[in-house]
Amino acid sequence: MSLFRWGDKMKEEKSKQSKQVVVAHIQDDQPRNPYTEVQVLVGHTDIVHYLYKVDEERFVSAADDSTAIIWDLETGQKLVTLAGHSRPITCVLVLSSELVHEEHGIEKILLTASSDRLICVWDIDSGQCLHTITDHNGSVKCLATWDDCDVFCSGGKDLCVFSHQGQLLTCIKYEEADIQCLLPIKNNRIVVSSEKSLSIYKLVVSDENKTHLEILKTFQCHREAIRCLLKISEASFASASIDGSIMVWTSHALSPSREFNFIKLYQGDSHCYPHSVQDMAAIEERYILAAIGSGFCLYDVIKETCLLRKVNAHYSKILHISLVYDSQFIGTCSEDGTIRLWGSQSIPERNDGDSGEKEQSVLVKLMGKSAPSSKDRRLRRLTSPPVFEPVLLGECLGHSGGGVCTFLDYGSNGIASCGTDGLIILWKDGGIQSTKRNDIVRQVLKWNVL
Repeated sequence: MSLFRWGDKMKEEKSKQSKQVVVAHIQDDQPRNPYTEVQVLVGHTDIVHYLYKVDEERFVSAADDSTAIIWDLETGQKLVTLAGHSRPITCVLVLSSELVHEEHGIEKILLTASSDRLICVWDIDSGQCLHTITDHNGSVKCLATWDDCDVFCSGGKDLCVFSHQGQLLTCIKYEEADIQCLLPIKNNRIVVSSEKSLSIYKLVVSDENKTHLEILKTFQCHREAIRCLLKISEASFASASIDGSIMVWTSHALSPSREFNFIKLYQGDSHCYPHSVQDMAAIEERYILAAIGSGFCLYDVIKETCLLRKVNAHYSKILHISLVYDSQFIGTCSEDGTIRLWGSQSIPERNDGDSGEKEQSVLVKLMGKSAPSSKDRRLRRLTSPPVFEPVLLGECLGHSGGGVCTFLDYGSNGIASCGTDGLIILWKDGGIQSTKRNDIVRQVLKWNVL
């Protein structure tokens, strides 16, 4: 049976349940879908919520079975199993610094945080637990670090700052609601979201070498809980809520500059929040790719316009969205158990004269001839440029028993996905994999001849 026919029965059932919603359907033949080879990795016994890139050759998965596993991307081999928690892992973070190298003699360490209130610090290569941090008073829900600081932050019932050696430097208790998201921004500041509230702190080191967090501003900026934060560029960041709104903020003044996707009646039937923003991705420090309900949009932050929109991309809410396969597609995964690839049906060839338009190279890949161009005088005269609707170019069906939680993109080397079935699936370009195998055979034959 063809790989692309997996899950057809599931799609038919979901189609019956959603007759009032028109969702794109793809045929068995998918000439634009590069992911024709799959490898299923088994190691977890419960829902796998998180995947995190260690480097270009390895990634880590974290699950509700209280374990994290480091995998080899090329072979799918399980390298190390990290077992140090008693409850589900809620977030992971990879750290690299001179202090880490000096103290442990390794390039990188891995942090895993859990609802058991612990943060475990691991040697990525050996799987050894270097130390366990026990300073939190509740579930740890998020981890973050600055590129130029030897500290990291954790959020939950407390906002804590630790050194890379695991020493608690400062802590602020959150009494009313837990911290859900952390976003480091320039000048050693961090954006903290808790329910509808957005707070910005600055990391300050005193003359006595004591560290503390100084509150700069607090906003009640959304009507409902903030779902995600996104760094767009050094100059701006965004917050998005289950009410559907996306607010763009200036990193310098720490003030809102514009808003997208304001929905007046946002709660929907039975308070299911059909326009909830589940995930966002930044493109070229200018565009916001946002998963909104079961669809997605691409916004131009500078021109304050929507360039691309797909209303019903899946049968259920999209959980993760990003560019995949060297930015040739928009990848989405959903509670409906599928990963879908979106883009332009035909991509025009670039002329040498267009090579200078670097800022639009990704848009040209995704939108083809519909991509806005600074040389297009017709679009300049339009106050509202036409909104491009992407085409469904591929669908990856492999996870069973529920949704696809997230995926990691490794360009032409493929993607890794995880889901509620406890599986991890590597989706790879069959043509590239075939070429690699042929090269290996040729090398073996060459050595045998010699």
